[in-house]
Amino acid sequence: GNFLALLSALPILFTSFGFQGSLHSLTKFVDNDRELIKKACLFGSVVPALVYAFWIICIMLLTFNSAPDLFSKMCAGSVGIDELIRFLTNSLRYPQLNLIIWIISSLALLTSVIGVGIALFDEWLLAFERRKVRIPRGFAVLASVLLPTCVAVFVPNAFIKVLNVSGMILAVIAIFLPCFLYFNMVKTKGLAVSKSRAAGILVIILFGILVCISGIADLLG
Repeated sequence: GNFLALLSALPILFTSFGFQGSLHSLTKFVDNDRELIKKACLFGSVVPALVYAFWIICIMLLTFNSAPDLFSKMCAGSVGIDELIRFLTNSLRYPQLNLIIWIISSLALLTSVIGVGIALFDEWLLAFERRKVRIPRGFAVLASVLLPTCVAVFVPNAFIKVLNVSGMILAVIAIFLPCFLYFNMVKTKGLAVSKSRAAGILVIILFGILVCISGIADLLG
């Protein structure tokens, strides 16, 4: 049960660190500076990962030592976020914790909207420029940011479902497509592929397949 729950969260976890959809906007922002792009991708992935890991470890240690029953329910995946917040508020004796968590969650949603919205904004403008149609930049902003924000705020669980689908799409963009282009280049130029590199690519492809299968299973379930 715990393994299946973890597996169902794999697409969401994968897309939480997926910057590939916004990479063209990032590249444009730093004027194609390779070193800045590398640093942005590295720190943009490592820092959130460390924060998430530290947050989870602290919560697990606190519940394990202070509330074994709640810890067991958490391991079984039957604890809601409201119950966890109430426990943290009572344990830490900090009544403003609920407000702080709400602010952090709102900022997390806002940064996701901005990050994806910037990429969509560029795509909107580029798509219409190719058709030689000029649209107001305000329209691109509304279509890229306002509409997804309204859906995430007013439709229950829409944000998580969208992240699930985004994880599968990201697997195609960040895993399958680069691997296909790489093997196509190898075939065209007659390059040799070492066994270690081929094994690494195979592992990455299998991971992408696992992301897609778990995402589809979660949506159907």
